[in-house]
Amino acid sequence: MQALPSSHPALNSMNTNRYQALVFDLDTLVDQDTGLVNALLPLLARGSVALTRTEVLSRYYTELARITSTFHSKSFTRLHALACLDLAASLAVRVTTQESLTFSLSAERWPLFAEARSTLQSLCRSHDVVILINESSPPIPLLVAHERQLATIAIREDELGDWLKAMGLRPSQALHISSNPQLIKTKLDKCLMRRPGNKRYWRRKMAIDCLSDLIQAPECLDEVRCNQGLAGR
Repeated sequence: MQALPSSHPALNSMNTNRYQALVFDLDTLVDQDTGLVNALLPLLARGSVALTRTEVLSRYYTELARITSTFHSKSFTRLHALACLDLAASLAVRVTTQESLTFSLSAERWPLFAEARSTLQSLCRSHDVVILINESSPPIPLLVAHERQLATIAIREDELGDWLKAMGLRPSQALHISSNPQLIKTKLDKCLMRRPGNKRYWRRKMAIDCLSDLIQAPECLDEVRCNQGLAGR
């Protein structure tokens, strides 16, 4: 993944030191892309079309977005199973319903990003840190396993306000880090963790290239609301 230049406006738009709490979406900590590719490739290898990792992910996320917009009430597991079936069908690969469900349950084994554990350990020394569970969060076994590894707690989105009050914090004292701008529903200041396909959000929201940017260059980041001035550029 190409790193953002240090002069990029998104990297000059917040200061993590002005926040007391950091709220992470799970997908900023868990390497969903690697987990998906590892589970999809054995199934897609049955077909005659050879796809690169980027092509697999692009086509898969396209199917997942379409499925999600059609079946809002489906569970995480069911949505991914349906996306797997539709992707396989588009490539003329036969995948059974049971195999698609097994694929979706592979989310329980998605790995953490390499820097996730060390970054959160460092941030926990100076901030209150929580993982936010929202509609895109994977199954509970993955959440519990990584919650233990990361030595932090997970809370539901509708519990966030109560948690802030219990910690004696105002919303302005918490920063929400997410990699999916469409799912950012909290009223906190936002920081976007860059992923392929979301370049158009760089000038609208704060952005980082990887988790360690929160530690390596916090002094580069200034007042959050200056992003309003970047939006029109």
